[in-house]
Amino acid sequence: MKALALEGVRSKLAAAGLEVAGGTPQEFAARSREEIVDKGKLVAVSGAKPD
Repeated sequence: MKALALEGVRSKLAAAGLEVAGGTPQEFAARSREEIVDKGKLVAVSGAKPD
């Protein structure tokens, strides 16, 4: 993960709309679960339905 510490890499990822975040696998899993819940709420509020 040394590459993610390089400012050039971080700026290119940011320009692509990506957020660089470090952490443990457990932290990644927790963040992923939170995002799934948040996105689910957004879909529910929008009224979007699967095709």
